[in-house]
Order: sequence, then structure tokens, then C-alpha cells
Amino acid sequence: MELLGQLGINGTLLLAQAVNFLLLLWILNRFLYKPIVKMLDERKAKAESMQLSESKMEEKKKQFEQWTDGQVADARRKAELILVEAEKFSGKIKTRKMDELSLEKQRVLLDGHKQLDRDRLTLERELRETIAREASRNVEKFFQSLGNLGNTGLHAILVDKTLDELDGFQLDKPQLAKVIQAQIQTAVELSKAEREKIQKALEKRTGHSLKISSAIDPDLIAGIRIILGGFEFDGSLVGRLKK
Repeated sequence: MELLGQLGINGTLLLAQAVNFLLLLWILNRFLYKPIVKMLDERKAKAESMQLSESKMEEKKKQFEQWTDGQVADARRKAELILVEAEKFSGKIKTRKMDELSLEKQRVLLDGHKQLDRDRLTLERELRETIAREASRNVEKFFQSLGNLGNTGLHAILVDKTLDELDGFQLDKPQLAKVIQAQIQTAVELSKAEREKIQKALEKRTGHSLKISSAIDPDLIAGIRIILGGFEFDGSLVGRLKK
């Protein structure tokens, strides 16, 4: 202390200042330096963490980009396959439509041929009927010019001819066995002798007795038309002209 006094230094004051300095150093270390160091450490750790996060994010970004590229490539590949299958399916549909059109064309042609055949048959039938009507008119005029004797004479001839021809036809015997009535359509009124002759011929043909009903149809001109069950034989003048 004396030495310090000789040097002009107050020892007590120096000691007090040393204590104050140590106290200040302790306060700074406890309340300022450590928090600052801790804060710097936290910032450093946060920076390192952020850097690591950025690195991870970059890696994840690359992985996502790779996954996206893979998905796009896979989708493109599937789309191409779908287009190929669509083209194949379209080709099949086109082929099937062509086949259907071909079948439809064939059906139309076949229907056309059938219609032509029907029209031809109809025309032939109408032509035969027209010719028969014209011939019937001419014959009718001829017999009208002869009077009642000519018409009646032809009628009797056609009745006998019809009964003779009836014997030559092959009829279904089981079906005839069920027939109990015969219908006669005649151009002129039948005489009693003609009715008996017709009934006798029909009963002989069927093999059993029959009930005969008759109706007058002047359009027949001469002769008779016999309806026996499901069998019909037109022996009239008009019927013969139509054959």
C-alpha cells in the first residue's frame, strides 16, 4: 500500500475500483454476454436448421419434379395406348357398319326381288281375271243371243262335266268323313233332277249322306262351284276361263 502511496495511487480507491470492475464483469457476463451468446447460438442453429430445411426442400422439390415427370410420362403412354385401342375399336365399328350396310343392301335387294315377284304374280292374276271377265262377257252375250235354251244347255253340260271331273280328284278321305254338308253355287237355279244328281254324286264320292245347300250366283254364267269341307272345285264357266 505504501508503494502504491509512493506512486501516488490510492490503494483503497484502487481496490474499490477493482471490486466494481469485477462486479461489472459478472453482471455483464450474466445478464448481457450469456444472453447474447445464447441468442447468437440460437440464430446460428436456426440458420443451420433453415439451411438444412432448404436442402430438404430442394431434395423434395427434385423428388416431386421426378415424380411429376414420371406421372406425365405414364399418362402420355396410357393416352397413346388409349388412342391405339380407340383406333382399333373405330376400325372394328367401321367394319361392322360396312358389314351391316352390306347385309342391309342384300336384304333390300332381296326384298326388292320378292316385291317384284309379288307384283308379277298380282299382275298375272289381275290379267287372268281381266281376260276371264272379258271372255265371260263375250260368252254371256253369245248365249244371250241364243236365248234361254243356249244358256241352260251349257249349264247342264258344265254340271255333268264337273261331276265327272270330281271323281278324278284325290281328296283327303279322313277329312271327307267329317263333312256333313256341301255348298253348291250355281249360275242358274238347279232343277230337282240336277239337285238329286249332284247329291248322289257327292255322297258316292264321300261315302256317306250329305246335306246339300245351294245359292245362285249369276256371275258364274253357267255351271256350278262345289265347296266340300276345305275343298273347293270351280266348274263354272268363269272358273274354267280363269284356269
